[in-house]
Amino acid sequence: MEDQVVDRDGTVKIETTSNKMEAYLVIEAPVGEGKWPTVEEAFEALKSQNIVFGVDEEAVKEAINSQKAGSYLVASGQPPVAGKDAEFRFLFSLTPGEHSLAEDEYGRVDYREVQTVQNVVVGEVLAEKIPATPGEPGYDVFGNTLKPVPGKDKNLRLGKNVVMTNDGLRVVSTINGEPSFSGGKLSVFPIHEVKGDVDFKTGNINFRGSVVVRGNVTAGFKVEADGDITVYGMVEAADLTAGGNITINGGISGMGKAQIHCVGDFAAKYVEHAFINCDGNVLIKEAMMYCQVNANGKVSVDTGKGLIVGGIIRAGEEISAKIIGSKFGTVTEMEVGVRPKMKIEFQELEDQIKENKTQLDKAEKAVALLEKSPYLPKDRQEMYQNLVKTAYVLKEQIAEAKELLEEMVVLSKEKARIRVRDTVYPGVRITIGKATTVIKDEMKFVNLMYGEGEIQIQPYR
Repeated sequence: MEDQVVDRDGTVKIETTSNKMEAYLVIEAPVGEGKWPTVEEAFEALKSQNIVFGVDEEAVKEAINSQKAGSYLVASGQPPVAGKDAEFRFLFSLTPGEHSLAEDEYGRVDYREVQTVQNVVVGEVLAEKIPATPGEPGYDVFGNTLKPVPGKDKNLRLGKNVVMTNDGLRVVSTINGEPSFSGGKLSVFPIHEVKGDVDFKTGNINFRGSVVVRGNVTAGFKVEADGDITVYGMVEAADLTAGGNITINGGISGMGKAQIHCVGDFAAKYVEHAFINCDGNVLIKEAMMYCQVNANGKVSVDTGKGLIVGGIIRAGEEISAKIIGSKFGTVTEMEVGVRPKMKIEFQELEDQIKENKTQLDKAEKAVALLEKSPYLPKDRQEMYQNLVKTAYVLKEQIAEAKELLEEMVVLSKEKARIRVRDTVYPGVRITIGKATTVIKDEMKFVNLMYGEGEIQIQPYR
C-alpha cells in the first residue's frame, strides 16, 4: 500500500534583518493538491508583523505570482542622511595669481588677463556662512524614526578690519582695502600704492598693510608689509617681506641677492638667482632657475616652459614642473615631505643635543676627578656642587630636546611627491623625507613618491 500524500497549502511568513532595515517574504510551496499562498495572505502577513514602511507592493505581487518557494525582499528601510558641516564661501580669490595660470588648448597663457589686486569697500561681504544642516531622519521597516547625525558648526577667525553680521552668516569689511586670508584668518588691509619704482625717490617701504608697486623694485631696496605685496614690474636684487601673499607680475632677476619672505603664497612669472622662503605655496608661471626655495606647502612651475633648473627646491608637500634639471646635468636638488621650518628646528635641536652632550661629558669627567680626592677645600667643594648641578641640568635639557625631536612629524607619506609633466634629467637629486636618490636616466611623465622606505617611481597622473 502506497503512502498517501497529504495535501497542504503553501504558507508565507515575514523575516526581518537584525537592523530592522529589510523585510523578506518567505514562501513555502504547497504539498500535493494544496494551493499557493495568495497576495492577500502576503499583505496580511506584513500587516500582522507591523511592517509599515518601505513596502514594495509590486515585489510582493511578483513573489506570489512566481509560485516559487524562496525568500523575497519586499520592504526596505530608509537610512538617515547625516547633516552637512557648516562652511564658509569666500567672495574673493584666496590664491592671488593662481587663477591666471590657466592655459588655452594650445598651452598659451594670456598674462593680460591677470588681476592681482583685489579691493573691497566698507560694508562689502567677504565671506558667507553656509550653516550646518540637521540631516534627514531615516525609518526602519517598522516605521521607527532613525535620528541623523547633525552637521558640525564652524567658526571663522576674524582679523583686522572685518566684522560678522548680527545673524552670524556674513563677514563684511569695515574699511576700504584689500582682503587677505592667511594663516586661517580673514582680514582687510589698507593698501599703500607706489606709483612708480621703489628706488631712491621712495626709499625703503615699511607699511602696516598691503603694498602695491606699479613699477619695479630696484636693487638694494626693501619692501616690508604686514599684508600682501603686489609688484606690477620686476624685482632685482631686493628684499621683499610680507605677512600675507607676494605676487610679482613680472619676474625676479635676483643676481644671487634677492630675498623673498612671505607668510602666505608667492606667485611670479619667473625667478632666477633668488632666495625664497614661503609658509604657503610657490606658484611660478614660466621658469625657476638657480634659486633656493623653501615652501611649507607646494612648489608649482607647470605652465609655460614649466622649467626648474639649478638650485635647491624644498617643499613640505609637493613639487610639480614640466621639466626638472637639464640635459647638461646641471646640479638641481629637490626635497619634499619635510616642512623647511621644521627641518631647521630639527637641525637646531640636534645641534643642541650634541653640544649639551659635549658639555655633559666634560662636567661628568670633572666630577669623577674631584670625587677621587679624599679631601676637598671649600672652593673645590663649591666647584663640585656646581658641576653636579650642571650635569643634572644638561641631562634634563638633553631629555627634553630628544622628546621634542620624537614629537616632530618629519614626513607626510601620503602627500609628499614630485610630479613631472614632461622630463626629469639625470643628475637631479631627489629627497623625500629621509630617502634620497639621484636620477641616473632621463625619465618622462613620472611621479616620485615615498613608499616602503625608498623613493618609488610611478606614472604621471
